[in-house]
Amino acid sequence: MFGYGDPENADVVVSNICPPPDEGKQCNTSTHEFTEAVGYSVYGVYHVIVIIILLNMLIALMSNTLSRIQVSVFQCLEQVKDVFTRWSRRGI
Repeated sequence: MFGYGDPENADVVVSNICPPPDEGKQCNTSTHEFTEAVGYSVYGVYHVIVIIILLNMLIALMSNTLSRIQVSVFQCLEQVKDVFTRWSRRGI
């Protein structure tokens, strides 16, 4: 879902209607430059939005992890402080 795909996935494929070759008329080929340009633009905007969302999720995850580590270190320091306080009262 969030992976990169081939740029050809945005191509518009429409069959061209050609008269039989014995009628002598030329085949009208349909070109869809505008539609393909819009498709490529939407495809590019989608990838930009996905990258922004993934970076935002990474930042949030790292922030959450850092805050949990800080709380854990603070609790550990409080325990060490309590141990030193008890040792100092005993005169060890």
